[in-house]
Amino acid sequence: MTTAILVLALLLVAGTIGLWIFLERKFKEEEFVERVEPDLQDMFEEITVQKTQVDLKVDRSDHPPTAEIDVEYEERAYTGPVPDPFAEENEADDTTAGNAIDTTPTPLRRLTEEEPSNMFSKIKSLFKRNKDEEYTTHPDEHLEALVRPAAVRTVAFLLKAPEDQPYTIREILEVGAEQQLLVGEEGYLDYLTTTLYGDEPMYSVAHLLEPGSFREGGEIIRDLELEVPGILLFSQIPGPDPEISTIDSLIRAAAHFGNALGGTLYDETQRPVDREGLAAIREEIAELDKREWDRALNHY
Repeated sequence: MTTAILVLALLLVAGTIGLWIFLERKFKEEEFVERVEPDLQDMFEEITVQKTQVDLKVDRSDHPPTAEIDVEYEERAYTGPVPDPFAEENEADDTTAGNAIDTTPTPLRRLTEEEPSNMFSKIKSLFKRNKDEEYTTHPDEHLEALVRPAAVRTVAFLLKAPEDQPYTIREILEVGAEQQLLVGEEGYLDYLTTTLYGDEPMYSVAHLLEPGSFREGGEIIRDLELEVPGILLFSQIPGPDPEISTIDSLIRAAAHFGNALGGTLYDETQRPVDREGLAAIREEIAELDKREWDRALNHY
């Protein structure tokens, strides 16, 4: 009996010790977890933040900020686009700072007091013909039916550069090349059209420094950075081809130069022109062109 009680007591003591050891280990494990989990959580949050930052950098690289792009350009101020007389009359007439036409007369800069008029007179003299011979025919016997009316008028437009931003020869030549203009024998930029007489200028462009030529000693001007106060666009009427409107070609060229280079457009009397003014000039010159060609063909 005594032995049985002793064994039972030992088992009870052993069980108590085992339970104590088990509870002690459980307590230590919980304490360890409580101590470690916050660090793991912080680490997880840090990794998440870093990954988010990387993702944001990738997203921003697809759309780089404009401030980081180094773009060099020259901002050329001008009074507004040259009016287009070919636009529909029922278009909305929104007068804003971007499309308004400056009709305030601005004195045209001159090298000398008589320089523009003298140069214009010289250019007009290029188109003068023998007044005793009102009509001419081509000498080729196969083209004897071709009648050429004599020039009765020279129409011109002045495109004046902004006072603080004169044009350079390089800029004028580049815009002229966009319109397929070539430097002709007289040194002016010519827009050529092919007739039975050969290649003839429909209109020409000169710069506003005497003599207005883009040639020097037979060669194209070498100083491409030479600054000029504007350009003169001109043509003889009637034009070389009765099937092509000379005045329309001239006005489109003036509009192209004006929109590319900026500036203010003037008529040959140095008065600024707006859309209505251009439309009136166009109607007058187109009628004159047609009338002279009709007279020549009917006369022959």
